[in-house]
Amino acid sequence: MKIGILGGTFNPIHLGHLHLALEVRSKTGLDEILFIPAGIPPHKIDEDLASPADRFKMVEMAISDYPFFKISDFEIKRAEKSYSIDTVRALKKSHPLNEFFFIIGLDAFMEIESWKDSPFLLQTVHFIVVSRPGYQFAHLVRLPFFKGSSVENLARLDDQRINRLDVHLNEFPTLILLHINPRPISSSEIRQTLKLTGRLGNNLLPEHVKSFIIKKKIF
Repeated sequence: MKIGILGGTFNPIHLGHLHLALEVRSKTGLDEILFIPAGIPPHKIDEDLASPADRFKMVEMAISDYPFFKISDFEIKRAEKSYSIDTVRALKKSHPLNEFFFIIGLDAFMEIESWKDSPFLLQTVHFIVVSRPGYQFAHLVRLPFFKGSSVENLARLDDQRINRLDVHLNEFPTLILLHINPRPISSSEIRQTLKLTGRLGNNLLPEHVKSFIIKKKIF
């Protein structure tokens, strides 16, 4: 099976996350997408971070209507910080016959060299890099392992002459670059609005997640 890995704090998970996952699956033919809520995220310090149990529950509720979306508690159960390389190693060990695709935004991928054991991570799984507002695929040539790649092809992706580009670099598995139409929803803005107004707007969260947040007064 071809399995997408979608990690994050999901603080909270919102309709933008689901839209992203649905778009990626539609354009890549993944069999499943595995949502992995972070336990202690290594790159974020967030005073408004909901408990691991609550974030796991919100993701579980949000994906319950989608049989091809699954959830993993691997990082939630870890006592130490959640590093992607450790998660990938564990997944490949427990499911050696599956093919894994790490789903990541272009903004985060531009910082991939700062990640723990990033060379090994890049050599271990396929990556699906999705467009992000304010970032250009053409800037990927700034990364050392992208040197020599065609800027023209990347520019075609930026201006949407194409929506997908598969890049084959010598030492790495396939990098799939995708332009998707984002839903401009922010978890931090949801939390801030709730703090200021005591309300959650419409068309931001799955209804059962919205009810869960209000009932438990999570943020």
